[in-house]
Amino acid sequence: RTVLTVPGFTLSTIVKKLLPSTTYHFTVQAHYHHDSGPHSPEVKYSIPKEIH
Repeated sequence: RTVLTVPGFTLSTIVKKLLPSTTYHFTVQAHYHHDSGPHSPEVKYSIPKEIH
């Protein structure tokens, strides 16, 4: 599912409200008018458990 859309030529962004003790899987896909490019290779990122 699409979680975040950013304007063209964006080289980085911040994904907010990620939950602790959770692994996220990210891909990037370019869109231009009605065409879409391929998805990038998947990147996994695990948020560590919260430390109190």
